[in-house]
Amino acid sequence: MSAQSFHQQLNQSLLERDQEISSLQHKLQLAEAEVEKSEDKIKQLKSASDEGETHRTTGENLARKVQLLEEELDKAEKDLKETTEK
Repeated sequence: MSAQSFHQQLNQSLLERDQEISSLQHKLQLAEAEVEKSEDKIKQLKSASDEGETHRTTGENLARKVQLLEEELDKAEKDLKETTEK
């Protein structure tokens, strides 16, 4: 094998390695972008979950208030009926 042939093989090998590095760097960039998208989606879902929990708690509080108001109304109607019957 001549020195020139050996040199060409080394250059070819170096070129292949450079192409492999470029390909891997591109794949890494794509993976990093995908991770970033996933992290953003997780943040959005956590925020929506927190908001849903807040709405659920508010709904439960409002339901309790409605129940208390209905009970007060029933009592007031009963008191009115008793007062008008006297």
